Amino acid sequence: MADQPLTGSRNEQTIDAASDEEIRRWAKELGVTNVAILDAVAKVGPRVEDVRRHLDQAMAGGQADA
Repeated sequence: MADQPLTGSRNEQTIDAASDEEIRRWAKELGVTNVAILDAVAKVGPRVEDVRRHLDQAMAGGQADA
């Protein structure tokens, strides 16, 4: 039984927008607001790589809240 993965383990490739804990964690990790994470996920999907790229582009364009 020790070899089975724990349920609820973190997925480092996607963001679960239904999870307040994940939204807070990724907002802190990426240095943006919770709203910015939710907005990015709504626009580009849950893949962290896509969200990060979207936020980087939004920041470069002067939109601090994505």
